[in-house]
Amino acid sequence: MARDIYILVTKSNTYFSRFIHVMTDAPYTHASIGLDGLQGDFYSFARKYRLLMLPAGLIKEEVDRAGAGRIRYQMYRLRVSPETCLRLRRLLTDMYAARRRYRYNILGVFTAYFHRPFSRRDCYFCSQFVADALQQCGALEMDKDAALVHPADFCAAEGLELVSEGYLGGFGVEQDLPRPSEVVSVLPFGPLLLRAYRFCAGRI
Repeated sequence: MARDIYILVTKSNTYFSRFIHVMTDAPYTHASIGLDGLQGDFYSFARKYRLLMLPAGLIKEEVDRAGAGRIRYQMYRLRVSPETCLRLRRLLTDMYAARRRYRYNILGVFTAYFHRPFSRRDCYFCSQFVADALQQCGALEMDKDAALVHPADFCAAEGLELVSEGYLGGFGVEQDLPRPSEVVSVLPFGPLLLRAYRFCAGRI
């Protein structure tokens, strides 16, 4: 019996979303992947904290359907075999369990605009992650490198069926502010500064 995979594409009013919209003129600027529709969790690469653009990485998004309707969305369904769905579930579960090792591919977002893929190990932007996950589990092959896939590309992908669209209230992400060390780690030379601080603190 076939199983369903869901791709959610959205456009919010964050500054980064507006910037991507201006750069690409695309109707949607963010992509997530899930297995249980709007009732379940979606996985993506995005900001970890509501009030800060960085740090960003692999997160689990809980869709807020009862909010003020700030986020435009479309949700697509992809029918796959039970084996393919199980492979994707294991992939998402394993990656999320090791989520601290993954980073946001900021440079890749900009190089994709110029049709130049930029990939690094354990480093993704949202639509790159979704495309790569689909490819790894054998669910869908895009017609371009995963590092060149934009969220709006899923709207025209063969095999995806539009099942829902409208507006969402938002996404449930971590509310608390990050530790100072987590903020420092994403700054230029941040890891080096952090190691120097720990070294000096250990000598006192």
